[in-house]
Amino acid sequence: IGRGEPGPQARADYVRGMLAVLLIDPTAAAPALERSAAANREAGRLLPLAESLSMASIAANMAGDRASARRLLDEARAVATSFGDVGASLAVLQARAFAGQFEGDLEVVRSASSEGVDLSREAGDLYGLKTWLLHLGTVALVTGELAAAKPLLAEAVRIAHQIDDRVQLSYLLDALGCVAAGSSQARLAAQLMGAADTVRSGAGNRVMPFIAPTVAQAKASADAALGASRFEADFAAGARLRRDAAVRLALGESGQVAVATKGVSAESLSGRE
Repeated sequence: IGRGEPGPQARADYVRGMLAVLLIDPTAAAPALERSAAANREAGRLLPLAESLSMASIAANMAGDRASARRLLDEARAVATSFGDVGASLAVLQARAFAGQFEGDLEVVRSASSEGVDLSREAGDLYGLKTWLLHLGTVALVTGELAAAKPLLAEAVRIAHQIDDRVQLSYLLDALGCVAAGSSQARLAAQLMGAADTVRSGAGNRVMPFIAPTVAQAKASADAALGASRFEADFAAGARLRRDAAVRLALGESGQVAVATKGVSAESLSGRE
């Protein structure tokens, strides 16, 4: 029973809580994850218990409750080490990486994510691999290592598009927009952030709190470099892109947007445009 599947209700509560975390809604996530953890704890189901506790720790950090986040992570770590399972280890590493992000301890993020990359590649876990690459790319972005950030984020974009993860694709497009802004590619930055805005609106999520200041700074930088009218035109052009076109643009595989908006200002657009 220790490694068994959770009961249907416990699993449903976990999925409900996880989806709320993805949409950055810790208020909705916390009670569902608490119910899932309690049911799995009572039944002695160790793997789903470690997963529920780890996800609950992330939700607590999102809510700003650092004490609860640490307590939940400590219990998740104890559960995971008690029976040794790759899935449990990955869940705990994920909670550690998020804790590092929210607490500003980038070395913790880097360490947990590097270990997560290795485990996910070995296990063939694309969803996890994409998330670890996002973490590592975000750390490199925040520390100004743009050359290191770009390939990490680009690989994550390819995976997110492959598995149709629109929530994390929006984060990644924003992050690559920040890379573009920091590399004096203001138009590309505006277009990518416009594309991210559309994907984010469609998925119903928000900018992740720990990267929001970096995105805001990049947006202000691109706006200053282009001027308000040009920035708005390029942002709108990016916002009109289909997801596959946005991915090609992010990966440097399409110049269509830059050509389409050349010489166009917001004032010259028709209402339909």
